[in-house]
Amino acid sequence: MASTLIKDEKHPFDLLALYVAVEGKMVDAYSVKFKIMDASASLPGTEIVAETIVTTGAGHLGTGRYGVAVAGLAWTPTATRKRGYVRWTYTLVSGGDEYVVLRYFEVVT
Repeated sequence: MASTLIKDEKHPFDLLALYVAVEGKMVDAYSVKFKIMDASASLPGTEIVAETIVTTGAGHLGTGRYGVAVAGLAWTPTATRKRGYVRWTYTLVSGGDEYVVLRYFEVVT
């Protein structure tokens, strides 16, 4: 199910967040990054926010919780992007398997 974002308003960090849990416990991942894709016209869409690393920087909300932050602030969608998704990529350990999580959204005016 897609999250609903309001045009030109910063979204709540938790709305498009990545949650990492192992055996039911929240854990920090070794590596976490995201990019935002515009899928209004077709899939896989067009990249609108380049790949951003958030493992220990802005967007790390707490143990195992990562939010979409661009230049340290919550991302603000514009009207030109009606549908899209955040593509989260993470690894639990150095050299470990890479996992991908997609968080879909729609923008309303």
